[in-house]
Amino acid sequence: MNLLKHGAVNYLEHEDRNCLHAAVLDENKELVKILLKYEANVDIQDSGGRTALHVASMKGTFEIVKLLVLHNATINLQNNRGDTPLHFACKGGHDKIVEFLFLQKALLKLNDDNASPLHHTCHNGNKVLSEDLNFTGSKYQPTDEERSYSFA
Repeated sequence: MNLLKHGAVNYLEHEDRNCLHAAVLDENKELVKILLKYEANVDIQDSGGRTALHVASMKGTFEIVKLLVLHNATINLQNNRGDTPLHFACKGGHDKIVEFLFLQKALLKLNDDNASPLHHTCHNGNKVLSEDLNFTGSKYQPTDEERSYSFA
């Protein structure tokens, strides 16, 4: 624990991942809690631009997603391909995480392939989630020059 007190918690290793990335990859909720207690930087991006929240959203670990958001993880941060944690949750069909991120004001941004999270739910055949993201009669409206989209 002495190393954690002196900042080793944010040491970057292979592919620019920190300890938090590793704990999330291993789905180790208790270790994630310890690292957050010692102020692990929740927004450190690995060489692919992924944060711990991207990884947790991809793996479908809802409790870890909640912990990271509680510790101020940036919900709409994009990786090197333009994907947000919401993209990863939609790709994986993790409905509970999608709903949670959406309630936390996750934006329906387009990635570098011009795919929105809604595209991923449709591609995966997730009808319920697609309907949740595309309210009846709603249309996407650009909200800023960063191609962020919200519901009208």
